[in-house]
Amino acid sequence: MIGMIVVQETTQWNDPNQVNNIYFMSDNKRYIYAYMRGDTGQSTIFKKPIEISTKGRTFDIIKKVDDSSPGIAVTGSKGDVYYVTEDNGKYSCTCTGFTFHGTCNTLNR
Repeated sequence: MIGMIVVQETTQWNDPNQVNNIYFMSDNKRYIYAYMRGDTGQSTIFKKPIEISTKGRTFDIIKKVDDSSPGIAVTGSKGDVYYVTEDNGKYSCTCTGFTFHGTCNTLNR
């Protein structure tokens, strides 16, 4: 199993309108499972991982999930705690939105 990390992008862009985001990604930084926009806080969770190029980009690790962890704990908008996990390229969240609709808002704070 590939581990998952949560990272804050710290890239210095030439375009002042370019926003750095927070990403849930594989620990090899090859795939994104979800991200939260740095300007609005709006989150997007992908049903399947998306390959990303990190060439020329920089990141600070916020959290690393080890193999014994049940996932990354995130707090929903009403204070409930949910777990975001990845297993063999399958991404999931324990919130009801992801369970029933395949999307969730647990990354919004």
